[in-house]
Amino acid sequence: MPDICAAIIAYEEARCLPMALGCLPDDLAVVVADGAYAEFPHKLPYSTDGTIEIAERFGAHVMRVREAWSDQCAKRTAAFEYAATLAPVVLCLDADELIEGDVPELPEGYDVGWVWIRSSLYPEPYLQPRLYRWRAGWHFERRHHWIYDGDGILVTTHRKPGERYRHIMLPALIHNMRDWRSEARDRSKHSYRERRNVHEMRHSEK
Repeated sequence: MPDICAAIIAYEEARCLPMALGCLPDDLAVVVADGAYAEFPHKLPYSTDGTIEIAERFGAHVMRVREAWSDQCAKRTAAFEYAATLAPVVLCLDADELIEGDVPELPEGYDVGWVWIRSSLYPEPYLQPRLYRWRAGWHFERRHHWIYDGDGILVTTHRKPGERYRHIMLPALIHNMRDWRSEARDRSKHSYRERRNVHEMRHSEK
């Protein structure tokens, strides 16, 4: 059983997914969760651009759907739970993100690992929790990358570590490739986030 499993969130990501998968070690377990969100504009709830086929060619465990996910937290929680059956530590990535350098290890005794995210969408790199030591009941809630435990106690948000759990900053860098998408899709996602996630505009604060 590997020590780490990467859980990758995808939908119509044939352009970016090969790079995201290609930067991961060959012996790393990988889960790719496909599918759209119910309130995000889409023609079909599953990818039709080759995303699923690419994931399978790379040997990933693919989570297929027939209906759209209720929201992004439900999709991420399902991917998180599946990945945790393959490894005790889960690295959470979007399909348009890639690890630069080695995949970091989460030291024993720590629950959450924070890494730097670099994106052309924002002027400065920012820290996010992306590596988690699985515990039963952990789930994404309110916002993707916000995790709560089975008792509803905060584990971590984009900015705030939970007080009951041990966090550590890791020497890793994730590069976000969202600027490779079309302008129409970026506008659509921006509109969706404004409607559904009042916490999304986190980088506009000073």
